[in-house]
Amino acid sequence: MPAFDTVERETQIDNKPEKLMFRRLSPEQMEANVRKFLLEDILDKNHYVPKVVETCLWRGGKNREFSYEDMVRLYEASIEVNPKLRYESVSKGINIKLNFGADSGESHAENTNSQLQTAKMLPDGRAAKKDITFEERFSEVDFRELEERLNEEEVMGQKDAIRQVLKPLINTKHRGMPKKGIPSLYLTGPSGVGKTSLAEILAEILEVPLLYLQGSEYQERHTVRNLFGAPVSYVGYDEKEPGGLLTHAIRRDPYSIFLFDEMDKVHPKVYEALTSFLWDGFLITPPKGERYDFKGYFIFTSNTGNKLSEQSMGRLIGFEANSGLSENEAEKNRIISILEQQGISRPFLGRISEFVNFNALDEDTLDKILNKNIGEANGQLKYYNINVNDEAKEEIIRRGNPSKFGAREVYNNLNRFVVSELNYEFEMNNSIVEGSVVQVDFKDDEFRYSIPKEDFLLVKSVASS
Repeated sequence: MPAFDTVERETQIDNKPEKLMFRRLSPEQMEANVRKFLLEDILDKNHYVPKVVETCLWRGGKNREFSYEDMVRLYEASIEVNPKLRYESVSKGINIKLNFGADSGESHAENTNSQLQTAKMLPDGRAAKKDITFEERFSEVDFRELEERLNEEEVMGQKDAIRQVLKPLINTKHRGMPKKGIPSLYLTGPSGVGKTSLAEILAEILEVPLLYLQGSEYQERHTVRNLFGAPVSYVGYDEKEPGGLLTHAIRRDPYSIFLFDEMDKVHPKVYEALTSFLWDGFLITPPKGERYDFKGYFIFTSNTGNKLSEQSMGRLIGFEANSGLSENEAEKNRIISILEQQGISRPFLGRISEFVNFNALDEDTLDKILNKNIGEANGQLKYYNINVNDEAKEEIIRRGNPSKFGAREVYNNLNRFVVSELNYEFEMNNSIVEGSVVQVDFKDDEFRYSIPKEDFLLVKSVASS
């Protein structure tokens, strides 16, 4: 039985009626799937239509080739089942966090009426504030309250990093946006410590659009053209829509936060192409010379400087090593040195406003993150709740490699060893009483699950690692 509802729809395929099964997704499932779409999938309906069909089509059509007309009909059936996935509704917004509403089955008519006014929404229903300057938005922000929330609820264990990230935002509140260049942050640190999450959460809290690019999509030299567009007469030049993904996104949403995730994976040519843009703050598209100004923030994330092979790289020696630099400044210089050794040009590095290093998470922080994850899981579970004792928590944190993968590994371990096991048990064996609280323990190298005052006892043996 799939973890989602399925709905049968009769659709014309090859001019013949055919009954196919489509997934009816929950708001959380829709958000999770759309977050995997690339920027071009959101900006171009020809890319978006097959992605939605791939997401929603369940049985009767997988691994088949469809004509364009049939694909459009499948798309219409998909959004009939999931109206919030309609392209016109999704493409109008720009914040990476979506709000699909509690009722994923709202009528087609209701959805159509709201399309023209509904931008991509924030999780609690607030629309991202397009076309509002950062000076105007930040004038309303209590940064002390924001810093406290980030430290205590959102990105735990990163006080220094959060402080460094907020500084340029506070400067904008007091001095306005800089006259030259784009404010930019280069966030470094191990995987799973909150770099990407911080950018997403800031956009959500500040109610500003967040544009997203994945560095792994730009590992080849030619992918620079995808960002800025091909020159006139070159392969890939589009006379009707000159420019690339970056150009189109900035033209649509100049007041936004732009997140370029996993920047250490991109081809060096991408760094070169971004250098003048970060300094000038605008793009010009040939042949008409249209100018598009970007009036927001660029955030890059990278794991640079945290791999074992890089830990000794970039260390200062001799006179410079004793120059009285603060710990943050010394780490910044080390990261810059590593990036230069990896072929990144000094001009690009000179355009970055702030280098911010995120620390590996300690055990106390991982414990707080796990407690938060348990609370969120209990808020999402429909048929029962869980209570995890200290021994089981320690084992969940210890399993795998949380020192390498951070909060992501803790979240995955909770799902792997607790939530998925219990969901399977509930679904397949009906041994968990609906409405009960399942006690999760760890004893003798085994996770044990029990319900007080009930007969159910499941012992799951997992080899120690």
